[in-house]
Amino acid sequence: MKNKIVLFISTLTLFILTSNAQNNIPDGYTSGTVTLANGSSYKGFVKEKIKKDASISFIDEVTNSKNVYTGSQLNAITIATEHFFCIGGDFFKIISAGKINFLQKQSDIAGKIIYNGADPIILNGTAGKIGAYYAYINNNLNILNKKNVNDFINKELIGNTLAIEKANSINGDIAKLKEAVEIYNGVK
Repeated sequence: MKNKIVLFISTLTLFILTSNAQNNIPDGYTSGTVTLANGSSYKGFVKEKIKKDASISFIDEVTNSKNVYTGSQLNAITIATEHFFCIGGDFFKIISAGKINFLQKQSDIAGKIIYNGADPIILNGTAGKIGAYYAYINNNLNILNKKNVNDFINKELIGNTLAIEKANSINGDIAKLKEAVEIYNGVK
């Protein structure tokens, strides 16, 4: 009887330790979700290498399989509370989402070489540098800068006086367009 109790306690302890180990986030990873280019989504753990080489490492929480995905293989990812779109192989952080998505570029794959068998392919990526801001409207990505910000305000924010007033008060600081976009999207 004593041996059965020891065996039961040992088995129970092993079960608890194993289940706790499966719930732990691997070192260097953060909880996240990936949405592949085919539209399927998976929860798991993400290690981002977005700025370094426009990729992430992902461990599926169900299968424990590990994969490396590039921006070309993904539609979107969530890392903790940050959301990203993948457009043209590059990663864009979603600053504000809605009818107008206000994004910031996080990777630059322009000039990166990949291979299709033995044939090298030079990737174009998207216009602009890491840190640049964009408006993503109706599947069109438009870089925002001091030269075109007035066109954006007059064309895209039309009909929303508060958003236009806020946008006109940014004094060239494109990052502050977030507030105008949030007003336009009804967030504020």
